[in-house]
Parts: sequence; structure tokens; C-alpha cells
Amino acid sequence: MLTKEQYMEAYRQLTASFSPIWDWKYDEHLRVISSGCDHESLFHQLMMECEIEKAITKHRAQSDLPFIYICDSTLCWIVAFEKDQSAIYIKGPFFDTLKDPETYDGLLLGHDLSPEAKEVLKTAFLHLPAIPSNMATALALMLHYAIRQETLAEQDIAIRVTERHRTEDTSVATDQLQRHNKHWEMEDEILDKVRRGDTNISGLLNRFTQRAPEIPENLQRDLNYGRQNINMLLSLISRAAVEGGLPRKTSFAICGQYRRRINASSSMRELGALGNEALTEYVHRVSSMKKYRHCSKQIQLCCEYINNHPEEKITLNYLSDRIGYTPYHLSRKFKQEMGCSLVEYIQDVKVERAQFLLRTREMTVDEIAADLNYASGSYFSSVFRKKTGESPTEYRRKHEII
Repeated sequence: MLTKEQYMEAYRQLTASFSPIWDWKYDEHLRVISSGCDHESLFHQLMMECEIEKAITKHRAQSDLPFIYICDSTLCWIVAFEKDQSAIYIKGPFFDTLKDPETYDGLLLGHDLSPEAKEVLKTAFLHLPAIPSNMATALALMLHYAIRQETLAEQDIAIRVTERHRTEDTSVATDQLQRHNKHWEMEDEILDKVRRGDTNISGLLNRFTQRAPEIPENLQRDLNYGRQNINMLLSLISRAAVEGGLPRKTSFAICGQYRRRINASSSMRELGALGNEALTEYVHRVSSMKKYRHCSKQIQLCCEYINNHPEEKITLNYLSDRIGYTPYHLSRKFKQEMGCSLVEYIQDVKVERAQFLLRTREMTVDEIAADLNYASGSYFSSVFRKKTGESPTEYRRKHEII
């Protein structure tokens, strides 16, 4: 049986591996016992001036379960308690799903800090993660379990929000919040399309890019910042695809492949293209899955294998061996349940994959033909034209999103 200290150490190591957020421990009077913060006194002062003590007092009068504290619609902390409330554990700060460096000056308005201290904090803000609400809730659930070995549900985690009163002009902040709200609405629309497998996303992608909070010029080359945001979008899309019915194993495998490419990227332009590519692939995967969701388990397994391996030369005999059917029985049953022959389905999947590569990759037609195991580029072009009514080159010219 692990001790509480061992649970807490495991929690710290696990959460540090995916996002560096400081862990704080306070006594019941909110005096610091320990922290992993590099600028402990400054961030403690910031926390207190964000009125977290008032929020903790109000919350403890009603509950001893964790809550997420959000100050000025931007900075967040997770707060959890010992069962006897003798100690308070805080994780943070971190940003919500928006991380806009143009707002950093506004966050520090009204704080009793020297100009030098504000510069230190603004520099530190650049390295704070941005975490969507579902992930923050998961962190709160894990923290509570590490402290008390009790399992809670998502609805047990409260959210407390404060907006501090300022005398300064807030018109700029209001404008930013309106832009951010539009960004959230667009994000919800994208995730909904992923869940439904709605492939009509090209216009939405353009609007989402235009609505996204602007990155200051001095951060255009900050690849770590860009990677963090694209990885976050990838996690949300991956989970939305699972909610839409895509097998968890398939969704997470795709996510892993894109994460490796994102972390190896060398420019902001490349990161943007990867985000578009990942979104397009997930939407089409969910859409394809919905075509065979009604089928028997054996036919579903065949379709999943074909969808996951379009680059292979897949035969009737190979698939029948995988699922334990005779070739004749598989051929007949596939046609009966899917409404097309196995060969036709394989061709359709290969052509859909080719369309995806033509839209998102800088590959030649011959390279795509070889990647999909066609005998030649000319044969691939012939099949493509037969299925789509246009040549690969014509299709790319109309639909390219690179």
C-alpha cells in the first residue's frame, strides 16, 4: 500500500511529464509549506492579490472537495484539501485554453508590484501552459485521489471565478474577451464536426485561423509555444473522434504519429499545416467509420484494417485468414453488409487517402501512387479519375490546403 507521500510524488512526476505546472502546499492558514516555483514569493503574492484566499474560505464553508479557481477569465489554479483541512494543495497557475501574451500587462494591472517584478512575471507567463477545462478537471480529480485516495466524478469539481474591480480602461480587455469567445465557439464547432464526421470543414478551418488570438511578432519563431498549442488542439480532436465512434486504439495511434511530427517541426508554417492535416484526417476517419458501424464485428474488423493500412496490398485471402472466414464467405458477407465488393471498398479507401495526401502533402503523383502500392503512377491516375471524375493534378489544384 502506497503512502500519501508516494501518491503525491507519483502525481507530481506524472503531471510534470505532460505539462510543467508548479505544486504548492500550504497550511490551514495559507502559509507556504513547500513549492516547486522558481519565483515563489512573486507568484505567492500574485495568488493572494488574485483573492484566492477569499475563494478558499468561501469554498471550505461549503465543501472539502477540490475546485478550480479562475482569475480575470485567464489565470487558473487547482485547489484541493486534506480531509481534516489541515493542509491545502494548490497546482498552478496556468492559463485556460487561451494564451495571449498581449494580455499580460492587463493581468498585472492593479497589483502592488514593482516594474522589475512585473517583467519577471511576464517572462514567466511565457512558459506557463494553457490547459483546457476538461484537462484541468482531470488534474483536479487526480490531485484529490493522490491526497485522499478517494475517487470523484467530474461533476464533483467546482469552478470559482472572480473578476477583480479595476479603475483602468478595460475596453481593450473587453475586445480581447469578445475575440476569445468567438475562438471558443469556433473550437466547439470544429470538435462537433469531428464527432459527426462532417467533412465540410474547409471554410471553417479558414475562419478558425482568422479568429485565433494573434501571436506577437517576437513569438512567431517560438516553436515551443506553437507546438504546445497544436498539441493541445490535437488532444481535443483525438478525444472528439473517440466520442464520435472512432476506436480508441486507432485514434490514439494517429495522435501519436502527429505528435512526433509536431515535436520535430521546424517552422510555424509547418505547425499550421500539421494542424490542418490532423483535423482533416480525423474528420475523414470518423466519417469512414460511420459507414460500417452497423456491420457485424468481422466486417468491421476488415474495414478498420483496410482504413488503417491503405498503403498495403490487401487481398481477400489475407483478410479472410485474419477473421477466420473462407474467402467466398467473406466476399459474399462483405457485399451483403457494405453494399459494395471488397475490391471496390479497398479502391475507395485508397482513393480517399490519395485525396487526403493531395490536399495536405507536397508529394508528387508518382510518390503518392508508390505510397499506396499502385503498380504505376499512370494506373493510379486512371483509377483516381474513374472514381472522382478528375485527374490527381486537377483535384490538387482545386482542394489543396497546404
